[in-house]
Amino acid sequence: MVASGLPFKNFAMMAAKDYFFGSDKRKYYLNLLMNLIPIDRDADRKSIIDYLTACREFTKIDNRSLIIYPEGTRSKTGKIQSFKKGPAMISAELGLPIIPAHIKGTFNAWPKGKKFMRPSKITIKIGKPIFPKEFLCNDETDSSNFQAYRKITEELEKRVHELMESRNNA
Repeated sequence: MVASGLPFKNFAMMAAKDYFFGSDKRKYYLNLLMNLIPIDRDADRKSIIDYLTACREFTKIDNRSLIIYPEGTRSKTGKIQSFKKGPAMISAELGLPIIPAHIKGTFNAWPKGKKFMRPSKITIKIGKPIFPKEFLCNDETDSSNFQAYRKITEELEKRVHELMESRNNA
């Protein structure tokens, strides 16, 4: 798994509540391997506030980091899908930078719909940080925040595609 080389106590991954926490057995084994923060795919406003609180509590201990997959799900084809605004919102609300990364090989290692992972080479290319404060304005209305989340998401998606292209052109 991508996270297998990481010091687990310092990282948490956002994970779909319905899939990763759907069975007690799966939840138990996955929590032995990594820190997971459950995300409800059909979140309401209260759920979003709860997620932000969980993320804030996790990150304020020893400068821990969150790993968020901006597509929100694994690809059925191995191609990058459109990005969701969740990572931008979490970054902006918590004042944390986003470190863009392109991960290659995970589709071969664990295709969507397969129960078990397969041995596969996985490589990660890391980009320069995106700082949310550069996109936020002093007007703290919901509409200005949503515009900032959209711009951050667009910038993140652009940078991840650039990382992927730089691999393809190397």
